[in-house]
Amino acid sequence: MQPVSSSSSSSNSSSSNSTTISPNINLTKAESGSPYGFESLSEKSVTTTKQAVSNYCQIIGLDHQFSEEALIHLSWYQNNSVVTSESVNSDLSINYEAQRSLVRLQCFKLLCSGDDKSYEHFVNLQPENNKLKRNSFKKLSSIIASQPNFVKEATEASCYLTIGDEVKKKLDQSKIFNYPSDSEQFLTYVMENYPEVFPIYNSIHDSSAKTLLRHDLFPENTHFRHMLYTEGGFNMFNNLVQKIQNRQINKNKLDSWICRWIVNIAGFKAVEKGEKIQRTKMHGSVFLMEDHAQAMFILIELLYKNLSNKNSDSKFLLESYLQEIAKVIDTEKSLYLTHLSCLMKKFTKEDAASLKEIYFAFSEEEQKYFETSYESFLKTTKETPTFEPSIFANLEVLRATQADELALSLEKTVRIYLMITDHVNKKYSLNFLENEKIQQRPICYRKIADLNTLKQIVLYYNKHGIVPDLIFNPEQNVILSGMNS
Repeated sequence: MQPVSSSSSSSNSSSSNSTTISPNINLTKAESGSPYGFESLSEKSVTTTKQAVSNYCQIIGLDHQFSEEALIHLSWYQNNSVVTSESVNSDLSINYEAQRSLVRLQCFKLLCSGDDKSYEHFVNLQPENNKLKRNSFKKLSSIIASQPNFVKEATEASCYLTIGDEVKKKLDQSKIFNYPSDSEQFLTYVMENYPEVFPIYNSIHDSSAKTLLRHDLFPENTHFRHMLYTEGGFNMFNNLVQKIQNRQINKNKLDSWICRWIVNIAGFKAVEKGEKIQRTKMHGSVFLMEDHAQAMFILIELLYKNLSNKNSDSKFLLESYLQEIAKVIDTEKSLYLTHLSCLMKKFTKEDAASLKEIYFAFSEEEQKYFETSYESFLKTTKETPTFEPSIFANLEVLRATQADELALSLEKTVRIYLMITDHVNKKYSLNFLENEKIQQRPICYRKIADLNTLKQIVLYYNKHGIVPDLIFNPEQNVILSGMNS
């Protein structure tokens, strides 16, 4: 895969080896001998994807020349049955995972550029009270722009990678148990073991970029965004510390890993409602705003310090991060409360204030109970739970609807979230502590983070004062049980 600058797209539009699909987008043909081509897709699928990509790129202002392999990825996601908890509100004709791929690509290009025009594009839809500051954008941009070309090529390729039906079909079905249902865990597993199933990986010619993409951008159970929200507890911090101590990660590899995660976080969400973006015709990130950037800078600085600290351990690194965040959001009395604030993406003093008020309104006995339950779970689980922050995020979506039947206050939202995780933590510790095979898979909250399922849980809580029974299916997804009463 050879990245082509957007400024060259119009000059190449009449070339014999590209197909123009919009005034802003060209599509380069797959090179001869490529293991993947349009013959692997139906004509209808190709046509539909081209049009959807063209329309969405015009909406967000993305001017790019796509390789055939890149469009195959987008076509896979366009026809994807895998639904993430973030995608339920999208009303555009393009699949949400395809949207996120394109927004990641958009943000990558804007950050590579780093000029004032790119900054204005990047923050165009961000609210004034939390808009990414120009200096913060420049700082993020300098991290990416300073990388060698092979790192940029691998980072750009990572924009197209996510979980999908077509990828699963190409994998060894006899080992399906080992495929986590969370996208990051899934990608880690597949990139390390079966990277050839991704057309975009096969299209890379630079061996350094290929090696980086396979082994270093997706290290096992070490995900920056999960560490940022502390949803992984000690696990991911411990994995990173061990990789550094074992010399599997050096400064250059840490640089490239951070680059990939900056782009991933910037493109973590796409605009959900078409009407909102039709007015502007361009946008960059609607997720990486100033509060997130400041938390990222704190974590990045600690990670670089850890490179030279031979005596560092995961507990020290996690607590150091929480202590620094606590200073910012004024939650120094309780690192557990700081953890909850991170998990709920409340990185400013103002955002954390309401959570702080609710938490300290709990009795000391309740506070101790939830803290003890969480600490106990940290000691027993070996894999980081996935989609846990989505529970609170989508409870907040339900609260924003102000539906009378739900009567969902912020206090009730926090309490239901804590009850759900406590219930699951206890059941996991009780049933799976001795089961090594089960412990190899992370608990996945994706199914109960669904809005409709959470609505059922809220209604049950309103009636009974507790959350309904939750069980695990064979894939370690948390699902509902006993909802008939």
